[in-house]
Order: sequence, then structure tokens, then C-alpha cells
Amino acid sequence: MDVMGGNENVEVGKCVKRLGEVGLNEVLVREVSSFLREREVRVRIGKRIERGARMKGGTIQDSPLSPILFMFVLGEALEELRKERVEGVEMIVCVDDVDFIVVGKDEREIEERVERMGVVMERGLKK
Repeated sequence: MDVMGGNENVEVGKCVKRLGEVGLNEVLVREVSSFLREREVRVRIGKRIERGARMKGGTIQDSPLSPILFMFVLGEALEELRKERVEGVEMIVCVDDVDFIVVGKDEREIEERVERMGVVMERGLKK
């Protein structure tokens, strides 16, 4: 599973909540929250400064902080899956790529396990 655009699409409230839950220093959580909120951007060309444009909040593409924050959010869903211990499912995670190994006695059992895995991850993402 490749979470396309995951790094650039971290939901701010969920990320800030998760950082607090894992025990990150309160000051650092506030700084990250401020960094992720909506911002205004202006372009300067020579002495001319363009009118500001509002930018959507969230992580910034190519920011070294984005994949780290994304992993905190994705980690909650993966932790939910780990706690549930869906039989026959193992996972390997590297930033926004998650590989699942699903085994079963037949195709039907594998499909059922993949379905169960989806339900559990969905629950973890909605927390």
C-alpha cells in the first residue's frame, strides 16, 4: 500500500492530537501546530510585493518534517491493526509505504483477512 500524497495531506487536528498523545513536549506540539495552520504567502519581485494569498493548512511538500508527522498519524492506524492481531497478516512499514503479507488457506480466507484489515485501519484513522 502506497499512501499517495500522504506526507502532504496530514490532517492538522489529528496530527497535533497524536503528538500530544505520544507525550511530545507541549511547547513543541504548539510550534508544530502553528507550522501546520493556514498561512499567508506573498511574492516579492524586486521592490514590488504581490498581494498575499491564503494557503491551505497542513504539511508542506518537500519539508523534511512532513514524512515524520505523517508517520505519527499513520502509526496510529497501524498500531490499531497491530493490537487487533488480524490472523495471517504481517506488515512492513517505511515512511508512506506499507507492505502487507496476508496468508490463508484459500483465496476466500485471504479476502476476508484483507477486508478485516481494512476495517481495523479505517477505525484507527478515524480516531
